[in-house]
Amino acid sequence: MIIFDVLKAPKMTEKTLSLKEETNQYAFEVDPRANKIQIKDCVEKTFKVSVLNVRTMNVRGKKKRTFELEQLTLDAHIDELRCMIENHHRYTASTVAANLLDNWNESLQQFVKVFPADYKRVLEQMTTSSYELLASSS
Repeated sequence: MIIFDVLKAPKMTEKTLSLKEETNQYAFEVDPRANKIQIKDCVEKTFKVSVLNVRTMNVRGKKKRTFELEQLTLDAHIDELRCMIENHHRYTASTVAANLLDNWNESLQQFVKVFPADYKRVLEQMTTSSYELLASSS
């Protein structure tokens, strides 16, 4: 492995900054294929320092998408959206809002509901719990 491919970037978090200040330790994001010897050599050659110890940790990435996009299917949501666009048009005389309202059926297909995944999960759990409660009380 080429020495310049090993180190990707320094890790700058509260924890790594306190490690740097308190114990003179540094943290780097490195190529997952690099071993400890390669990491040590790279740091020593790049920064002209003597490395005493190398510790590695594999960190899984966080789930990126925490929301879902859904089509507007409930009449109440569609009516609420139309009302908001009508109010926007009334207060601002927006030509975009006017075009959306003039071609409402086609425009409606351009809108989606952004639904936080955690909120949706909680609502589903509450609905399931409600059904279970109703079933047990019958």
